[in-house]
Amino acid sequence: MIILVEVDEWIGEIIAEVDKLGIAENTIIVVMGDNGSFLQYQGSTGQSDRIYRGGKADHLAGGIRVNAWIQWKV
Repeated sequence: MIILVEVDEWIGEIIAEVDKLGIAENTIIVVMGDNGSFLQYQGSTGQSDRIYRGGKADHLAGGIRVNAWIQWKV
């Protein structure tokens, strides 16, 4: 959970700087996560891709789905 708070703060800093520079109207900000969890560690770390089969380096849904956020002021 802590890393999510930190990432949120970092993204906020980026957006604030883009606004401060006055380039928000011409800037697309893309934030993407990594795909899947490591299959060999799922049991020991508690990580899993929940309802999706597979994980990192796998062609199944658990290995190819990624989270993403895009901001584009129009």
